[in-house]
Amino acid sequence: MLTILMGRAKTGKSEQVLRRIGELGDSSRQILLVPEQYSFESEKALYRRLGARGALQVEVLSFTRLCDRIFREYGGLAGVHLDETAKVLLMSVALGEIGGELRAYRKNVSGAAFAATMCEAVGELETAGADPETLRAAAADASEDLRDKLSDVALIFDAYQALIERGYCDPDDSLRRACRKLEGRGFFAEYSVFIDGFMAFMGAEWKLLGRILEGSPAVWAALPCDGLSCADETGAFAAAAQTANRLVRDAKAAGVPVAA
Repeated sequence: MLTILMGRAKTGKSEQVLRRIGELGDSSRQILLVPEQYSFESEKALYRRLGARGALQVEVLSFTRLCDRIFREYGGLAGVHLDETAKVLLMSVALGEIGGELRAYRKNVSGAAFAATMCEAVGELETAGADPETLRAAAADASEDLRDKLSDVALIFDAYQALIERGYCDPDDSLRRACRKLEGRGFFAEYSVFIDGFMAFMGAEWKLLGRILEGSPAVWAALPCDGLSCADETGAFAAAAQTANRLVRDAKAAGVPVAA
């Protein structure tokens, strides 16, 4: 069941979330999913509302901490964690392995600047929830010049991910890896999940939200908008209204009942 709480700032949405968490008590486990910068304030609010014992029963997680929680449960924390320099070096190795197969970028593979550029591009693609197959599908409908570039980036993306799988951990790839760890597993089946403090989500975050909607028996999302319809598509609350509408669409696509 997905329940969406809507209203402008300071209209009591977060208070409703805390009250519902308190009502559930020991009847189920709870996750409160918030932006990274709100984690500490959310923990303090839970402590004030529920007391020390009640607050300790709720896992306050950002997307980063949720991924770590999934990795602790199913594996994935082991491996060499890559900083920016190490990622560029690993990308250089990937480019060296597949440089001869490239078309548009074959002449660029030996340059350190190109490796850094590809690291940045792959990181942005991962954040957006794209993968090599997404790029290949886009290439199929593109002009010849763009098709070669997209196909090259897909090949580079594949080679880089293959190296990561050999024993490295790329923080930019955590959401994708967490979603893969959840396949066929009922991690969220015992959790009621509460989502608060967000206006919108990135592509990779949407994929993990899809796992939550499919797996959790009760999902509550608080969003700062007046309702599902928004007359001003560029206004302050438009992004939140679009987020609410997508949550509803994704829930219905997964066969999850919606209350909004």
